[in-house]
Amino acid sequence: DETVTAVLTQLDWDGRLENHVGQDFLLVLDTSMGFNKSNLHIDRSIEYEVDLSATQPQAHLTISYVHNSPNNGTACLQGVSYANAPTYQEVADQCYFNFLRVYAPDNSQLNWATQHIIPSEMLVTGVPWERSGQAINEFADFTTFTNFLVVPRSQTLSTEFSYLLPETAVHSQSDEQLYQLWLRKQAGSKPESVTLIVTLPEGASILGFSAPQPATVNGRIVTFTFELNEDTLISLRYR
Repeated sequence: DETVTAVLTQLDWDGRLENHVGQDFLLVLDTSMGFNKSNLHIDRSIEYEVDLSATQPQAHLTISYVHNSPNNGTACLQGVSYANAPTYQEVADQCYFNFLRVYAPDNSQLNWATQHIIPSEMLVTGVPWERSGQAINEFADFTTFTNFLVVPRSQTLSTEFSYLLPETAVHSQSDEQLYQLWLRKQAGSKPESVTLIVTLPEGASILGFSAPQPATVNGRIVTFTFELNEDTLISLRYR
């Protein structure tokens, strides 16, 4: 229905991916691969470090997961028997198998990513997972980084990506530099804690910034900490 599509587009509810040239972009997207809703028990937080002091901006992303269900001594197995689960909550009370995608600006270059090892007996394929994150071509105008991980009950797990951003992630305006991050929130996900740490070039002066919460400044390091409740644009002007 074209009318409904137009309304969804106007409200930015159509799930489209778009980013303007001249700014940074980040969307962390989880997909539960345990064939259950174990993500109900997961809290996620993001720390994103951006170093603007080099010729080409560098990014380091850390995504942390906390499984809030207590350990009941049951082994982690991908998949669940719905026939023997009397309640929806029991179906969801499982280890969290997650296929992770990170969307970054086009022409971002992956330097390093965490390697997660998942034994064959946990997986429906019977084949162990022994890979680090990798970059793939999924959508035009974006670079996608992927990884696969499992978070057992009552445990915490972090995964990291280190990559180069394109030079266009910083926009020059006359004698000023503008760094903007378009931070997208995964649709339907809970609010999550985000920390953005930006390192400015040596001798840079901050001219202003726009963010959900005031920043803290320590020398040339600017830190933003806030709850991500919706798509958010963060701007930092300097010279």
